[in-house]
Amino acid sequence: MKSLKILSLISLFLCVSVFAEKPELVQQAMDAMETSSKTEWAYTKTTTDENIATVERFDPSLEQKWTTLTINGTAVASDFEHPQYGADEEESESDKDKEGDFSAIAQDDSWQLVSETDTEATYSFTPEADDSEEAKFLKHLQGTMLIDKQSPHIKKFSMKALRKFKPMAIVKVLNMQVDVEFADVGNGDYKVIKESDDVTVRVALIKQREKSETLYSDYLRVDTVN
Repeated sequence: MKSLKILSLISLFLCVSVFAEKPELVQQAMDAMETSSKTEWAYTKTTTDENIATVERFDPSLEQKWTTLTINGTAVASDFEHPQYGADEEESESDKDKEGDFSAIAQDDSWQLVSETDTEATYSFTPEADDSEEAKFLKHLQGTMLIDKQSPHIKKFSMKALRKFKPMAIVKVLNMQVDVEFADVGNGDYKVIKESDDVTVRVALIKQREKSETLYSDYLRVDTVN
């Protein structure tokens, strides 16, 4: 029985490629995403959260960049003030510079090739923490990245909890899954087209589940105002 267990572990190791540094394909895909982030696009954002569907339009060329179009299928008043319109809407230059930057998302020696076909490759990785407090949280998570080998670019990025854990005394994370999907929206620019998250926690003795999905569509390249 013990020998069978050892053989199974060896087989598992042979099926997974472990890298001492970031694989070249991963770096190429990250570079493509960072280049894409330099282009300005208008887009429609549809968010479904707790049975509330909100459709918004973002246009960086307009003074009021965000416009709420409908809530649960009902058109909003023309003077409706979008919650992101105002001081909180403006991004700092440092935030803009980081958009599309995946370079520090993982520990460089943690990349593992999980599966590969002629057109795609899937890697797993250990998330990189910015500080010790973040490390306490991220050590319970595992990341996965699906890469289109032809472009190459990142097709899907996922993060999930490996186990139940307590980020703080009265909170226990029972389940966590976050997915972000990307696609070419035109001119070889890769933008997010779908975000979804499903998180179940227990706060004190109360179990709570938060699930949401956001779709990005109708991308249109625009010239921004200075």
